[in-house]
Formats: sequence, structure tokens, C-alpha cells
Amino acid sequence: MLRRTGYREFTRILMLNEEYSHEEVTSALETAFDMGKATESMVRQIILNSRQKPVRPVPVTAALSNLALRSPDLSVYDLLAARGDDR
Repeated sequence: MLRRTGYREFTRILMLNEEYSHEEVTSALETAFDMGKATESMVRQIILNSRQKPVRPVPVTAALSNLALRSPDLSVYDLLAARGDDR
């Protein structure tokens, strides 16, 4: 059973060559292997990520960059855990 799943996943990875270049698929597959997640969805995502243009930094005004914010009180979320599912 496990072997059939592996063959299917491998076939899906091979089919990526119909949408993307052999070099892109090979490079993404090597990266996925290095990550220990050699699945079709991971290989596809690596290819898509590699095609994205870098995001330009957004200029921030001095007033905004010097803004000091208080850290939120996260203990209020403990109430949710204490309440549980017995509503």
C-alpha cells in the first residue's frame, strides 16, 4: 500500500515537467529532498517561490518607526483554555 502511494507521488512530481522546465523541477526536487519533504505540493511551491520577484522595502516615516507600543496582555487567552468545550 505504501509503495503505491510513493509511486503516485513520484508520478505527480514527474508530471510537473509538463508545466515547468526540467531545470526548475530538478532544482526544486533537490531542495525538497534536502528539506525532507519531497512531495509534489512541496516541489510545486518551491518552484512558485523561486519565480517570485523580491519585495521592495516600504519606506517608513520617522514618526512611525519611533512609535512605541505596549506589549499586549496575552494572559486573557488563558481564559479560553480554562473554559474548555463545556460552554
